[in-house]
This record gives sequence, C-alpha cells and structure tokens, in this order.
Amino acid sequence: MKKFLFVTSIMLVLIFLWWFSGGTIWGGYLSPSPAEKTLAFVWQNFNLGLATIFEAVGNLIK
Repeated sequence: MKKFLFVTSIMLVLIFLWWFSGGTIWGGYLSPSPAEKTLAFVWQNFNLGLATIFEAVGNLIK
C-alpha cells in the first residue's frame, strides 16, 4: 500500500510540474502557461514596488 501511495504522489507531482510548465493535453500552444503568468505577475509587481521606492526616495531628496 505504501508503494502505491508513493508512486501515485510522485506521479501527481510530475503531472503538476508538466502542466505548470505549459503542458497541455491538446498538444498545441493554446495560451501562456501558469508559470509564465506567475512570472509576469511577480515581475510587474516587483517593478511597481521598485518604482514606488525610487519615487519616495526622490521625494525625500527634493
């Protein structure tokens, strides 16, 4: 029973990683993968936060 649970959990992790990196059951490129969407979201918010910090520092220097 433990072997079955272990193999099933490993398989689920591999399927999730395949799906998260852009794998589809249709075989084509349908839309950006969740990994690409996540990276774009994080990058946008990082840039916004950095711009806010620089603006605040710029306002202090004035």
